Amino acid sequence: MNLTSTLRSLLPLAILLSNCGGAGVDGEFSCPLRPVLIREPSLNEPAYCQNFSSTLVMKDRMGQQVNQFSAGEMISFESAVTNNSANAVTITKTDGCPQVSFEVYSTAGNPNIVWGSSDGIACTQALEPVTFASGETKIFSGEWDQTFCGNTQTPPGQYRVRTLDSTECWARIEHEVTLTLQ
Repeated sequence: MNLTSTLRSLLPLAILLSNCGGAGVDGEFSCPLRPVLIREPSLNEPAYCQNFSSTLVMKDRMGQQVNQFSAGEMISFESAVTNNSANAVTITKTDGCPQVSFEVYSTAGNPNIVWGSSDGIACTQALEPVTFASGETKIFSGEWDQTFCGNTQTPPGQYRVRTLDSTECWARIEHEVTLTLQ
């Protein structure tokens, strides 16, 4: 097993064991740190994965697409995953967590996760097929109230948001964008 396979196999465990964590702009968060896991695309990705594309957008409380938010403002994340092929394609979720989840992490120093939409969710190791019809787009969403470790406001600054996909086509589906908390 290579390093990429090892890290990918540990991802569900990392999600399962996480409560909260992260270091903000100043690195002074009082809860346990949870480092960002970097995944490298597999050279053995199935050919049908090339048929998928995705987008990641953030929306403010008015539903407008933005990347800057006021302190305490609810942030909505939306990932659209599209099967661009002329045929239906079935991909397989590798765990019982949502197919697409969201993570917010700090950009200062060593990147650490501030919030994850799957935090506190107990994920099973069950395989689950997901079928996309030809041209079908599935929307996955999440919301973040800008808190970490319970109810503490996340400090102002720049953060990265990324989607995490739990299928064999994750390299085609995952995205990252930058957000600014004012």
